[in-house]
Amino acid sequence: MLYSLFFILQLVSFYLSLFLSVASSQVTITLRDSNSNYCVVGSDYHYYPNAGTPRLTGVWCKEPYASQSALFYQYNDGARVYWKSVENGKFCRINIWNRRQYPYYDWRYRIECDASHASEAERFSLTSGGELRDSASSNNGCFSDGITGIRCRWHSAGHFEIRDTVLAEQAPSTRYVNVTRYIDQYRLNIINITHYDYETITLNRTRWHNLTQILNLTRINVVKRTRWINRTRWLNQTRWHNRTRWLNQTRWHNRTRWLNQTRWINRTRWLNQTRWLNQTRWHNRTRWLNQTRWINRTRWINRTRWIEAVRRIDRVRWTNRTRWINRSIYTTLKKEGSKNDEEPVSRQNACAHNNDDLTVREWIFLGTSLALLFALFAKRFDELIDYLGLCPPVDNDEEVFDDLEDSNVEDPPHHPDKEVVVPHRTNPMLKAKAQSFSI
Repeated sequence: MLYSLFFILQLVSFYLSLFLSVASSQVTITLRDSNSNYCVVGSDYHYYPNAGTPRLTGVWCKEPYASQSALFYQYNDGARVYWKSVENGKFCRINIWNRRQYPYYDWRYRIECDASHASEAERFSLTSGGELRDSASSNNGCFSDGITGIRCRWHSAGHFEIRDTVLAEQAPSTRYVNVTRYIDQYRLNIINITHYDYETITLNRTRWHNLTQILNLTRINVVKRTRWINRTRWLNQTRWHNRTRWLNQTRWHNRTRWLNQTRWINRTRWLNQTRWLNQTRWHNRTRWLNQTRWINRTRWINRTRWIEAVRRIDRVRWTNRTRWINRSIYTTLKKEGSKNDEEPVSRQNACAHNNDDLTVREWIFLGTSLALLFALFAKRFDELIDYLGLCPPVDNDEEVFDDLEDSNVEDPPHHPDKEVVVPHRTNPMLKAKAQSFSI
């Protein structure tokens, strides 16, 4: 079943190719550029050894004479034509090609005969002026370039000449028809055949020479490729090392910056904390000094007031004791004088009375006057004392000293929050006088 299907497909393809060959008119031509050089299918190793992507199917217009590689089959496709190389049997199309080697690039469009099917061939048109146009656009054209071949997809077109030629490989019937129609062409064909045989020998030698050159160029290219691979590996390794060093250096710089920033932040925090501690200590010391000064000043004021009160009390005691002594002496003398001699004693009593003591009437008059004055001016006197701030009020509930007869009196205990009261005697008169001197 499979073999029969394969045979049927082969038969259909044979008849289809025969029909297409009969339907399309096949003409053998040669192509020449504006410099009258024949365009041939040749190797890039021979015509341009420095090509970046060397190929064997490029079309180069550099031969002064026609050869087998200069022959093309031309087929009509409406208003356009397409070509097939007689030498390698491939259709001609437009490929992209690199003129320069790595790492440089110079991509160009040119004609190459390497297509296996007619559908892949490029459709060309030749204007009346001889300009060769491609199928991309009516404004794009092709021209002969010595370092590219036939370059296409260009904004202008070059001039080419298409010449019809009869090949020896054509069928006999076709040759005879051509000889019958064109006798001169027949003679020319005989000459061309003879020239073709001569050129065939020359072409074989040239092909062997080209093959040798291709092998040599292949070896050179292998060496170049090996060197290129080695250089590429070296460059890649160098770039990798450089990138690794750059990354390591960048990481080191980033780590150094981070460490410096961290140290700066820590130092700033430490400085701020130290300043805060110093300021706190200074404030605490200042407060302690102020409190100490205030306490010392308070103690000094209290001690001064206490000393003044003690001195006044001692002076009052001394005055009272002196008066008491004088009164005792006077009483004794009076009693003794009355017994012995009343007149001298009365005189002495009168002197003593005038100098040291007062009579009962004088005491009554003095007490009444003082009471009236105290009653009249007590309120004014209290307001004056409060205004001057000499005698602060005394709290009778505070602790007092009961006995101050001992002269070796120690300083009273200091109570900042509690007011100290001046000690006083048990005598009610002295107690009233001492209450006005509170500490």
